[in-house]
Amino acid sequence: MRLSSLKVAHLTTVHKRTDTRVFVKECSSLARFLKHVVLIVADGKGSEKVNNVEIKDIGKPSSLAYRFFVSGFKVFRAALKEKADIYHFHDPELMFVGWGLRLCGKKVIYDVHEDVPSQVLRKPWLPKVFAYPISYIVRLCENISSKILSGIVTVTPHIAGRFDSRKTIEVRNYPCLEEFYTPIDLAIEQGKPLNLVYVGGITKDRGIFQMLDALINVKGNVKLHLVGPCFPTSLLSEIEGHEAWPKVEYYGWQNRDQVVEILKNSHLGLVLLQPTGDYELAFPVKMFEYMASGLPILSSNFELYDEIVQHTQSGRTVEPTEPAKISDVINEMLNDHHVLREYGVFGRQSVETQFNWQSQISGLLEFYQKILK
Repeated sequence: MRLSSLKVAHLTTVHKRTDTRVFVKECSSLARFLKHVVLIVADGKGSEKVNNVEIKDIGKPSSLAYRFFVSGFKVFRAALKEKADIYHFHDPELMFVGWGLRLCGKKVIYDVHEDVPSQVLRKPWLPKVFAYPISYIVRLCENISSKILSGIVTVTPHIAGRFDSRKTIEVRNYPCLEEFYTPIDLAIEQGKPLNLVYVGGITKDRGIFQMLDALINVKGNVKLHLVGPCFPTSLLSEIEGHEAWPKVEYYGWQNRDQVVEILKNSHLGLVLLQPTGDYELAFPVKMFEYMASGLPILSSNFELYDEIVQHTQSGRTVEPTEPAKISDVINEMLNDHHVLREYGVFGRQSVETQFNWQSQISGLLEFYQKILK
């Protein structure tokens, strides 16, 4: 079957219709090559057509139980009506929908964004007596999916290693170049603050307190711009009482255009995730987005991160658990504007030539063709 005549339906009950991976990267990119791309969502915002993608809304669930049971059935019914050539779902809770579609003879792909069994074990609100059996059940269901579904898409080698290699590909979350079309020139103006930036969920295990503790000892006129929601929400009141808070600009959640605008006015991007969970094995999406913006990077010194930073010559790495070392490296980097600019240029060049979404979408299209043979 020719790609131009292909119809694909993406399914999610968890992600926003504007989700970066699901809509911005996959669906919108696929719509440039395929005849018909449908995205079935469950947010109650109605159906519409955006970027040549047909977004079809089955209605917002009233509770978690409703989402899991009723919304799942509604997604299954809506998916069958589409008569798509390939069904591509993005949520673990839709595995049963995927199995049902497969039993109906459909080609079905499971897009695994996270190591869910490990994630379940780290949920602070979930008692261990429940976490372990739930994690086991999810792992069992994913093993079954690996056997009966048409294909598996993952984001990292670590996750891919859990599935049948003959039916699995990696589609990494590299940035879309067109979103960051204006590389930052790192204009450093006399008398104006030097701007550090962190974009993403603000949590303890993503290093918020290490960043704030380090900020106390960063010299000169420096501001830390925090872009993203706090988890849990009560964390915000806790960090607002920190000694370094007067040097912080907090934005909360921002849309993609607003994030790009903030990055344009920044001088150093921080990725100081702590050595917990799967962070050491996950590709740091924000690191590549900083690079796409021409921003130099200061990241955790995990082996994977260290390899990326050294390969791209885009910044420095540091022990993320030690605020004193973090502040020392920040001071060194901000004091050498020439090297800072070089880091930014090299990072942008690396994204243009290697770490970009355009390099990934071709692999997904080839995977679709392979599945249809």
